[in-house]
Amino acid sequence: MEQIDVIKDEFKEIIIILSRDKQIDRDDTTRDINKYNDNSQAKQRFKEHALSDPNDTVSSLLFLLYLPIQGLDQTLLKTTLTDTFRQHLFGIIESFATCFVPIGEWDDLESSILKVEKEGSPILKDNTMALINVLSKYDFKKEKQEMLIEMIKSEDDSFLKLTEKQYRSFMPVLLSLMLEQIDVVDNFFLKMSIPKLKRIFVENTNTTAWIQEFTPQIIETLILVLDSHHETGYIDTKSIIMDYLLYVISICTDIHIERITFHLYEWLTHVRDLSLEEWTDSFPAENNILNNGISNNIYDNICFEERENDIIPTNYPIGNLDYERDDIEIDSSFSQFSTGAAVYRHDVIIPIFKHFNIFSNSQQSWKQRYAALVGLFRFRHSLYGKLSLQFPQVLESVLKLVDDEDIRVRWASLHLLIQLIKFVQLEDKSRREQLYSVIETLISKSIGDDQNERIQSSCCVFLTSLKYYNISDHLVKGLSSLFVILLQSPKLHVVENTLLLVVNNIVQVGPESRNIIPILLSLLDKHHATKESRLIRCRAIRAFSLCGSLMDKKIFSKELIKFMVFVKKNEESFDLILHVLIASNLFIKDIGKSFSVYLPMIIKIIFKILEKPFLSQEEEEEMNTSPNIKIILPTLRNLNRIMHSGVYEHLAPFAHLLVDPLLNLVKSPFELYIRINSLDSLPTCMKLSKMQFGDRDGDKTLEMFTKILDTLLLSNPLEPDHYFFLQYRIDTGSKVIKSMGNDAMTPDHIQSILCILSKMEEKLYNIKEQVQNENLDEIGDEDEEDVLNSTYGGVASIYQMIGQIIKQNNLVAVSLITSELLDRACKKLGEFEELDHTDKGGILYFMAWYLEFGGDLAINSFKFIIPTIIKCITLDDDIVRINLSDALGSAAKIGKDRFSPWINEALLALDTLISETETDYQHFRDFAISNIGKIIRYVPQVNVNVMIPKWLSLLPIEDKKENINVIHNLCAIVHLYPKQCLYVEEHKDVPQIFYIFDYYRQTYQPPQQEKELLSQTWSFVKESFTPIDTEKTSVMLSYYLDQ
Repeated sequence: MEQIDVIKDEFKEIIIILSRDKQIDRDDTTRDINKYNDNSQAKQRFKEHALSDPNDTVSSLLFLLYLPIQGLDQTLLKTTLTDTFRQHLFGIIESFATCFVPIGEWDDLESSILKVEKEGSPILKDNTMALINVLSKYDFKKEKQEMLIEMIKSEDDSFLKLTEKQYRSFMPVLLSLMLEQIDVVDNFFLKMSIPKLKRIFVENTNTTAWIQEFTPQIIETLILVLDSHHETGYIDTKSIIMDYLLYVISICTDIHIERITFHLYEWLTHVRDLSLEEWTDSFPAENNILNNGISNNIYDNICFEERENDIIPTNYPIGNLDYERDDIEIDSSFSQFSTGAAVYRHDVIIPIFKHFNIFSNSQQSWKQRYAALVGLFRFRHSLYGKLSLQFPQVLESVLKLVDDEDIRVRWASLHLLIQLIKFVQLEDKSRREQLYSVIETLISKSIGDDQNERIQSSCCVFLTSLKYYNISDHLVKGLSSLFVILLQSPKLHVVENTLLLVVNNIVQVGPESRNIIPILLSLLDKHHATKESRLIRCRAIRAFSLCGSLMDKKIFSKELIKFMVFVKKNEESFDLILHVLIASNLFIKDIGKSFSVYLPMIIKIIFKILEKPFLSQEEEEEMNTSPNIKIILPTLRNLNRIMHSGVYEHLAPFAHLLVDPLLNLVKSPFELYIRINSLDSLPTCMKLSKMQFGDRDGDKTLEMFTKILDTLLLSNPLEPDHYFFLQYRIDTGSKVIKSMGNDAMTPDHIQSILCILSKMEEKLYNIKEQVQNENLDEIGDEDEEDVLNSTYGGVASIYQMIGQIIKQNNLVAVSLITSELLDRACKKLGEFEELDHTDKGGILYFMAWYLEFGGDLAINSFKFIIPTIIKCITLDDDIVRINLSDALGSAAKIGKDRFSPWINEALLALDTLISETETDYQHFRDFAISNIGKIIRYVPQVNVNVMIPKWLSLLPIEDKKENINVIHNLCAIVHLYPKQCLYVEEHKDVPQIFYIFDYYRQTYQPPQQEKELLSQTWSFVKESFTPIDTEKTSVMLSYYLDQ
């Protein structure tokens, strides 16, 4: 019918024109002429309409016939009709009635007939009675119900596309049918109709008045259905009904809210009857708490290595069996209630606590009390911020149920207490002691004759939730005893959960952890050979390592010996060794450098893993283990952690052992992150080799240095590679050069590296141009943007390495820098059309060190280097700005008065960087300030009368490393220009100088050399003053100089 409504106005206009009487004045129909100028046009339009959609044309004509008949034209009924005409007329009315009444389009048929019969003339009554007799054979109410049921049960959206008139007609029928369906076994009609009602509400609530009128009736009807189902114990439709009611919670009255709250509690009474063994072994809610509730952040922190190393819990049972499949639906309903109540209903606390008290005090069934506890737990988010006033009464009720006769009620009371403690601070000492007393009793029973693992686990979770309160020694011992009992459970998931609690709360156990150590060692011995117990091994080793922080180091060292003997015995177990590697940092933290005695064994195991990354198929089958490749990445990660720990120097004897396997992995076809992590340890290996074999005079150190650089740069450097990894290789090479120290490279070695770096640079720029020209054959499946970023980053790394070579090898390296290389670098610095300027940061780093050590070669190139550097001031890139500042400072230092032609431009550029960041600290600002000091210090043409006071006003800076340069420049400037520093306008800068010196000597805490330099310079300041004329200035200076 909706389609007819859309076309009937247009179609009516056509019919009106075609049916005009010739005698009617055409002036009366001008309103139609705009659309249809004359009869011929209307006929043509009718023809087109009929040809394009004949079904619509017939439907529209029938509908136009129906309109006057729908109104029961009393002119016809008042007339004495022949039997034939009346038969035809009533037949038409009958036909339309059977068509339109069942679909809700002629609801006033019966009332119209009765009205005519009551008020009309004898003839009219006679005709009307005859019409009633014709229609009496139809049960329109039943047909309408059947039509509605058919639409509801249909899988199409016909019920969602009715007109407002039809909805108003069908809604009373629908609500009546809902109540009639209460006793139907499957309630299919309810299950189909309520979601469709919600959809209508969601899609039309803001625009349709009839929805707002009927919604209160719908709410009341659905609550009546819930009431009836409560009496019969039927719950299959609860989730569907609750889904609708909680969606419209903002419209519900207080009475509705109270009844909804009751039914939510009542829903929770439908608990499955499980045997004690089934219930104990079902998925423990304690684990839900760890993962999704009070300890979610703790779980994330503790299990980082588990996720990183692909160790995840896999041994849990199938799930919580309390409510079968309904558990998810219950959770959803309570979540909806909490969300809606938080936004629309701030008074829900009243019905929540009302029904909690009713259910918790019920003697009818343990399920009532269980529902009270679990219900309040699920309502907890609705009570946030409102629980404090009711807490004493709630706590009283919960504590009574801790000792309930039913074990599931006892468990639920603990489960709720854990959450209550999270939401309410236990400030009242007497109430806290009351709580402790009840829990102590329960723990005593749990350790004694009334042992149940699920209750014991809940006791552990509860006690660990009290970690921020001072609990009694008795409770601490109780917690330790529970840990010991649960860790000896034959069920893997119980042990896994308990270990997680131990790891998280070992500090709470304190010295009692000594009782746990033997159990942990026993667990490792029992579970070291199966895949299923992998998580137990991981957590047991972590727990063992954490116990070391709470025990006497000598006692723990004895236990550690036992542990490492076990590790040595089972060193073929890659899985076990991985967990030992993960825990190594904790061992180092707990017992310090004494752990180093175990490093040879650990490094040899690491070497064994890295040396042979693949196992043969026979080895895999024999060892019942996954390919060795799977353990390489976590092994490398943990090797890197040891390399950066406080005992890394104890690895020095083994550095040469590790280098070859690491370099082989760098060249391997393995995944990218294995190759990257293989690179990370190489610079430290370089340091360790120097420690072991001496400085560059050691042949083995030089041999390692050459081998690493050759692998990173000279071994197939232009092979197709992941471009990001190419950049990483170059960056690692720079770090290795830095680790090797000064003057370690020969001219030939430097020349060969510069040559290969030049080829790499050319290749990267060619790739960049091809990608920019959309020639993508070179990059294959790699992302265009990623490749472009990597080319810029790769070029930056190339020039940074050249800068590092110059920094470490000074004049030898500078002499090998060709004019062609300088020209190429300057040209690239001057290209500003690119959006990415990462490469310019690397080029400026190279320029800074070239200018630092370039001597006359560098000075002679000032005229084209310096202007190009200064132009880069416009680039919005922090690295560019830092290296630009350093380059100008280096040029000033080496050029001195020969730098003077560019002094004003350089100072203006640096001042621009500083002024851009006056209100918001930026890292590069410190480097600009530092290098202004360098220019003042080294270039005599600087206007010191202006620049020195301005520079002093910018000190001190924040960057700790750069402050070393500032200190040296400051002390030199004070010695060079004492008059400009100390005798301006009656010594106005002396307080600022004192503040700067005081900051660097006291707050900053510089290295000893810089501290002595500051003291010497401050003594010079005090000795440099001549007698002061004015009394005011004399008093001021005396105050500062006497400090």
